[in-house]
Amino acid sequence: MKRTPILAALLLVLFGAWNALALVMPSNEGKWPPTWPKELEPLRKRSKTLDVGTGTQEHIYTIPFENRDEFEKFWPVLMTLRTPGSPLTVSKVGRIDKGWGDLLSNAKACVRIKGPSGGYAGGTVKLGGHIDLKELDAGTMLFAGAPWPKELTGSNGELPEYVTAIRIDGGKLAWKSIEQVPEKDRGFHNRARIDIELVIDGEIIDLNRIRLPQDARIVDRRFLDGDATPAK
Repeated sequence: MKRTPILAALLLVLFGAWNALALVMPSNEGKWPPTWPKELEPLRKRSKTLDVGTGTQEHIYTIPFENRDEFEKFWPVLMTLRTPGSPLTVSKVGRIDKGWGDLLSNAKACVRIKGPSGGYAGGTVKLGGHIDLKELDAGTMLFAGAPWPKELTGSNGELPEYVTAIRIDGGKLAWKSIEQVPEKDRGFHNRARIDIELVIDGEIIDLNRIRLPQDARIVDRRFLDGDATPAK
């Protein structure tokens, strides 16, 4: 029996799996921007970060909590991160999102925050990760993070969930909501909006004990089976 084709196919599958995982990088630390509230600093070491660099560019932070008093102390601070008008998602402890598996564990009560990647679109990045500031000034490179252009921002500070970089006059780049760009012309989907998800257990995180944002659409994923549909 010739085994070469089988071996080659197996290596191809393994390489493909490795390449996909390489685009999603987990970290056992909360690597949120230093501009976020200083009150959150004690939570960094216990938190996790998922750096998503696939066709979607974003950071996903998971912050676990040990008791009710601690969570309720930090909840008002966490709410200041949320983009006005963004949905608030509610999940439950123990539910596994098939799309992520162990990368986004709901084993404990936690707060999950999806935020911008803080990366760059277009231009060139030098060895060592240094950015040519002239390219930023010239508009041939865009920073994927706040402050976002005024034309993206609603009257109350609302932002689109994802934006993509497009070429405009003079070869410059500009951010546009993916909803404003035909699918065939979209590049990477860069998260602009900051969304919050509560993974509740009814004890440490109890919805009856906290104030919820009045402008938020509540997306309840506690009783869904299988993969959940992301909030828009």
